[in-house]
Amino acid sequence: SLSHDDISALIDDIHHYIANRCHSHLSAFIFDGEKTHVHEAFGLMKMIYHVNMMAEDPVPFRNFYSECVTQFLAGPEHNLKNDHRRIVYSFLVDYPFAIDLPVKKTFLRLYQGVEHTNWFKSIQVHRESIVNDALAESYSSHRSFLNPHFYVTFKGEAGIGPGVFREFFTLFSTELWKDKAFVLNEHTGNMWFNSDKDIPLERFYNIGFLIGVGFYHQCPMNLHFPQFLYHLLLGKSIVLRDLASVDPQLYNTMQQHVLDPSLTEEDIEEIAPAFDHMELPSTIKQRKRSGPDHHDISSSKRTKLNCELEVPRRRLNLKNRFEYVEMYLRDAVIDRVSDQLEQFIIGFQKVCGTEYMPLLSSHEFELLLCGIQTVDIADLNRHTMYSGGYSESDPIIQNFWEVLSAFDENDKRLFLKFVTGSFRLPAGGAATIHPPLTVDKLPSRPARPVPNRPSSVPTPPSSGSTQPVALNHLPYVSSCSNELILPPYPDKETLRHKLVQAIAESEEFTQM
Repeated sequence: SLSHDDISALIDDIHHYIANRCHSHLSAFIFDGEKTHVHEAFGLMKMIYHVNMMAEDPVPFRNFYSECVTQFLAGPEHNLKNDHRRIVYSFLVDYPFAIDLPVKKTFLRLYQGVEHTNWFKSIQVHRESIVNDALAESYSSHRSFLNPHFYVTFKGEAGIGPGVFREFFTLFSTELWKDKAFVLNEHTGNMWFNSDKDIPLERFYNIGFLIGVGFYHQCPMNLHFPQFLYHLLLGKSIVLRDLASVDPQLYNTMQQHVLDPSLTEEDIEEIAPAFDHMELPSTIKQRKRSGPDHHDISSSKRTKLNCELEVPRRRLNLKNRFEYVEMYLRDAVIDRVSDQLEQFIIGFQKVCGTEYMPLLSSHEFELLLCGIQTVDIADLNRHTMYSGGYSESDPIIQNFWEVLSAFDENDKRLFLKFVTGSFRLPAGGAATIHPPLTVDKLPSRPARPVPNRPSSVPTPPSSGSTQPVALNHLPYVSSCSNELILPPYPDKETLRHKLVQAIAESEEFTQM
């Protein structure tokens, strides 16, 4: 079999081959369906991609992106014409590995087919009970969350707009692990579904629905699910490595005591009695359920959990140990929470459908759903705009970026939430922040006061002010426009102190 380096080199060779023939053959291949040499090259790449994704140590999925194909499809002439959308979608389904995530994100937005209306709808939630309030709202009106004019307000606050909307999904997802619907794995920090039968299945449906709404509106969420869940949401085939991501401690125990290549038949016979209690059917299949606490599944294709597995009925032995370990993990990970998991997936797909499923790898899906966990300050710097008389060459702006670069990872995330309402950058990085992050000396519009604002929270200058903010003022933001109002502090230390104080007081306010 090929090594990791061999596969990487082969992928590079195919990319070079495609690039050399890109201009003369690519359009005909994509839009006319001609069977050219480019077609054969993509076919080979597809074969390598699928084998690679099943490997224990796969080559990163980004290695398969084709720069020339991505640039070709990024042009507006391809993603705006209705007659091109069907053809491009078909190409994406056949070769999902060839196009980078920002371009896929553009097309996904075009293919989302939820019907909209023009009426306005808002919901109001308390910060301290955001999960329960949001779930209660979703019980009463699912359609509200899919409205293009849907917005969120926090009880006792006047803030409204995209920044508050993003903050809602940030806080909802951040608090979700505490909900009774989930249990936390202390070893991984990930959450998984609670098998407690006293928890109504409707709760799992509505959680899936709300996460789907966040995905639909492209709001990065602070979720902590194992990679395995994204495989299930995409309908991908499950391999042993995927199950291991839910409970790596259990998986490592299995590797050591059951799957170790040095084990003999006698060793396996000693541990076989531990598996005798596993009375699973020979094939684990999806079941249809309906009732007062369930959402009926009209099509088995809609929520296929890929749990179908032929399980040998004979006792564990050296030859069938891999099947038994997979069976054991499936039982521990999937079967015990199959009802809860199924309702969660149905809720998610109620919003997002299934059109996105063939286009994404599980890693890409996680990036779209959760954003980029690491805040790249250099990336932010490259894509930040300046206003009110500031420019990137000003000493205060240089001090600003030096201060941010010295922040630890947690402080960088807090800064990003302070300005944008989200702990994470969207998939595609700072270039895809909309509107772009802007550092301003003067507010571009009068700031609206927030009623019941504690005195510790940074208060912007009074509306109508046309002078630069006083140097004793803290920085403040308009998260709806991703705008940071930064007073012209005289030195780096003053800037750092004021910025840290503003971020800290903003966090105190959001946690009240």
